[in-house]
Amino acid sequence: MAEAVLVQPLTGRRETTLLAAAVVLVCLIVGAYALVQPARNGEPKLLDWQVSAFADLSRADQAIHSALRPALEEMYWIYKGEGAWPTPEVLNEYLLPPFYQDHFWEDTGRVNWRLITNDAVGAADQGAVFYLGTGGMAEDQSAYLVVINHAHLNTTDSNQFDIWIHPDLDVSPPSGIKQQSLILDGWRMVVPYRGAEELARIGG
Repeated sequence: MAEAVLVQPLTGRRETTLLAAAVVLVCLIVGAYALVQPARNGEPKLLDWQVSAFADLSRADQAIHSALRPALEEMYWIYKGEGAWPTPEVLNEYLLPPFYQDHFWEDTGRVNWRLITNDAVGAADQGAVFYLGTGGMAEDQSAYLVVINHAHLNTTDSNQFDIWIHPDLDVSPPSGIKQQSLILDGWRMVVPYRGAEELARIGG
């Protein structure tokens, strides 16, 4: 009967040493990469004149804000097609929430909407229009201001949409739409959902 002979590889110890060195090198590289990355201490803090669409709005305010975001894109294309920003009455005919007076409109306070053009807010704000929503009857409801900074850059339209809220349901239209004026008048800008918050909202 043949005797079994265990033969040790000549490079066994060397291979073990090389593997250990490789593991240490990978750990050092990962550690160095982590050290040079900026610290992430949560989301940026909101300013005093800002509110979070995720955390700070009432049920009705949150529903209207969520409806306004896609509505603004549709309103822009209506403007492109007709050459003028659509009135709330036109938006109602387009069946576009939150302007369309359906069950959603009733459930979110029956807000009265007005379109105010740049002719009403003065020459300093030329190129801007806004939609004012007041008189809501839902619980903990705000007044709403949709500011559209609209400008023509050569042949290209440039648009910036901001949504503001005010605690006075019957607040008067602002005399201008400059950010500083709105803040002094008690308006607060709604900051849209951030990525992590949106996932939490959808996931419940």
